[in-house]
Amino acid sequence: MMDIEEEIKIQEIIEQEELERKQSSFMITKENFKNYYENFFPFKSFFKWLGKEREDIFERREISYTLENDTYIRFLCYKNHEEFKKDILKACPIKIDIGAIFNNFPKHHKTIAGGFFPVQKELIFDIDLTDYDFIRTCCSEAKICKKCWKFIIVAYEIINAILVEDFGFENIIWIFSGRRGVHCWISDERAKNLLNDGRSAIANFIKMKIATNAGLIYRPILWEPLHPSHVYYL
Repeated sequence: MMDIEEEIKIQEIIEQEELERKQSSFMITKENFKNYYENFFPFKSFFKWLGKEREDIFERREISYTLENDTYIRFLCYKNHEEFKKDILKACPIKIDIGAIFNNFPKHHKTIAGGFFPVQKELIFDIDLTDYDFIRTCCSEAKICKKCWKFIIVAYEIINAILVEDFGFENIIWIFSGRRGVHCWISDERAKNLLNDGRSAIANFIKMKIATNAGLIYRPILWEPLHPSHVYYL
């Protein structure tokens, strides 16, 4: 006769096998990717957003792929959305990364006289729910739920207001990261032209430092007089 511990272990094994079965049934195949790229990926909108519908801008944008076997391919570039789609359908990547706009075509990066360097890049913020693990009580690490997703909503509302009202940015898009957070892309020309110091200054303007007391109590670090944005948002 089994004792309680053995019954619990058997039940855990059954539950784990059931979870693995469900996960395997949702495995994304190469055919799924191909169908997505062929029928759903917004190539025209991609070209309009990242190249302003201009081939001379879009072709200087670096695109990189991660293939099914984890091969990473950099310095790809395309003249227009038709050329981009043709190569995507051929490669069928499992991940696409968007790089900067360079001074010349990325595919010629080894042969460009005078050097190869970025000239523009969107200002991007990455908000991840793992950043809230010290106050989340429902989930942790990669797990998310409707309850803790409210942290993302609050972060969006505050940061978007700062970007619009304090910095006057207009071309802002918020995108689900695909896992446990969101990415904010600011595409105003003055944002894309910012150097590292300018980007850090904006990030530090938004960021609020957190202090801990014995790892249990969390409180914001503020200085007086308070910045007007802190007064408004607090």
